[in-house]
Amino acid sequence: MEKLILGSMDNYTDLPFRLLCQKYGANITITEMTNAIAIFRENEKTLKKIYMPKQEKKGYIQIMGMKNNDFYKGIKKIVELIDTGKNNSKGIDINFGCPSERICSNGTGSFLLKYPKIIKNIIMQTTKICPYPISCKLRLGYSKKGEIFDIIKNLNDTELESSILHGRTKIQNFSGNADWEIMKDARDKAKFTIYGNGDLTSIEQAQKKFKEGWKGVSIARAVRGNPSIFEGKKSTKKQFLEYFELAKKFNYLDLKKLKLHSICFEKNKQKKVDLSKAKTIEELIFRFSD
Repeated sequence: MEKLILGSMDNYTDLPFRLLCQKYGANITITEMTNAIAIFRENEKTLKKIYMPKQEKKGYIQIMGMKNNDFYKGIKKIVELIDTGKNNSKGIDINFGCPSERICSNGTGSFLLKYPKIIKNIIMQTTKICPYPISCKLRLGYSKKGEIFDIIKNLNDTELESSILHGRTKIQNFSGNADWEIMKDARDKAKFTIYGNGDLTSIEQAQKKFKEGWKGVSIARAVRGNPSIFEGKKSTKKQFLEYFELAKKFNYLDLKKLKLHSICFEKNKQKKVDLSKAKTIEELIFRFSD
């Protein structure tokens, strides 16, 4: 069966939203990108960020890739959490695709697209430590789209299970259109499964990609405020209240995140402004329901 994947998004793919997307048809969910070193240090906020309960059927913990000994200690900690039943994650997803300057300035994210051999080494070391499936997020290259082929060539020598490939370079960020033709060429050269990502805004577009031979696609930005995109339906304000109830149930109530999600679900521009000014969770819910 083709996979519909909820792409990782900072501040959006928290536990309540992942469960909501799973309810409405996402086959695979991925956490917000997290620093593996903070996991190794058992930072309480970080461990909560990557937590996956039994209700989350097939989720992956996403970490930013880096060449650092503490990074691998973080992977060992994830394995320990899964082994002891404290986290229901089915595997690890390493992000080599984030174009954020804040992330790239630390030598992580899509900065590493310039160094295919380092990416290969990180994947090889990770598969030695982790017995669970390993995937990674990639882009077509750092500055040139064709750079992906050297990356694929290197990764073909590893035990990487899959990759989500975004159809732009790091330099492009999110400008221009995703290049699905080059993505297809890269997919066909890979010995591991590649899922496509970029500019998908409907289930109809996803189904078209399935007919073109894609085994799965990842949808990210278009999911904000619309978890039912995975089943081809329009969002409703009721779904934000579902998100709110899940946040209460799993103790994930956070005013900042509730604001972000509520603004995405709200269609009226003035009400979006009103929601952004809420000082408490109670006030936010009152304004949203009004």
